[in-house]
Formats: sequence, C-alpha cells, structure tokens
Amino acid sequence: YVAKKIFRLGQPPNYDMNVLSSVNEEQLKAELQRIKTLDWFLTNFFKEATRLHVEVAHIEVVDAYIAQEVDQQNFWLIEPCRTSVVNHYSGTMNHPSQAHDGPSATLLAFAHFVYIWSKEQVVFADLQGVLLMFSGQDGVVLFDPMMHTVNMTGGLGDHGPAGIAKFLEDHSCHVTCAQLGFTEKLKEDDKVDSDSG
Repeated sequence: YVAKKIFRLGQPPNYDMNVLSSVNEEQLKAELQRIKTLDWFLTNFFKEATRLHVEVAHIEVVDAYIAQEVDQQNFWLIEPCRTSVVNHYSGTMNHPSQAHDGPSATLLAFAHFVYIWSKEQVVFADLQGVLLMFSGQDGVVLFDPMMHTVNMTGGLGDHGPAGIAKFLEDHSCHVTCAQLGFTEKLKEDDKVDSDSG
C-alpha cells in the first residue's frame, strides 16, 4: 500500500509548506470523494455501454480509504501500491481528443458521458491510470482524478466554469461517443455559467 498526506499547497514558487492537520484532512477527504464520484459515474457508464452493446475497455477506479494515526491528528489516504508507469489520458486543463488505444477511446467517451449525466455540471480532469491485467485482458486502474464543477466544489484543481469550458473546447467525439448516442457535438456556447444550479 501507499499512503498520501498533503504537505504543501499552491503553485511553485509560492508553496504553502505549513499545511494544517485540519486542511490535510479536508483535502484528503475531498480526494476520496472525487475517487468515489469517479467510480459512481464509471459504473453508470458501463451500464449504459452494456445496455447499448457498445464494446469498451476494462477500466476500474482505485480502491482507497482514509486512515488516521492512533495517537496523532495525522490523516492519510491509503491506496494499493502500483507501478510507477502512469498513462495520462487528460490533464487539469488539457483534454486530448486522440484515441490511440481502447482505454483512451473509452475514456474520451466517458468524459463526454459525465458531462451529459451530470447535466453539464461536472467534467473529470487529470485522468490517469496504470495498465493491469484483468482475467487475461488489458485494463486500466484510474487514480488521483480532478474534477471541474460549476459551483467549484471539486477540491484541488477545480477550475469551475473555466475548466468545463476548456473541456468543451478540447473534446472531439470519437466513434465510441457515436455508438453511445452522443451525437451532438459539444460547442463552446454550451458553456454553463456559475449562476446555474
């Protein structure tokens, strides 16, 4: 297993190196919430793909939990140890539209699905994962996601409406989007504003 704790916040060179225990706890719980939200959307994405008989790659979300040291206020996010070779499918403000393999094609369509299913309130960003074998087939385990939300409740890396607008600008539908019935091209004028729901 690996354990994560927030030691610094901000952007270089202006890091805040004095992260309070309460802030660490808050940020780790927000990250766990993003992981669980990603898993919920992914489960529904696979249900929809199965219903429509659309072949998609095997993708899972890391199993994580929060632990607290017995005699201290330190909180840690615990995840299974994984390989150091990480595949990046999107960045914080970069959503590539090239599908070079099954997982990338699946995650392109998944990103579109989340935008639709959240009623244009959420997009996932910084999608990254490690390749693993599941029952003899290649698959990906996603971890450490970010999200952009209309009301900026996604935690670290949430750029709010600007992040959603960047997704709309970058995303180009792939064949998997079409197979799932996402026929409307995303347009920048589909942008949501921060005053909505």
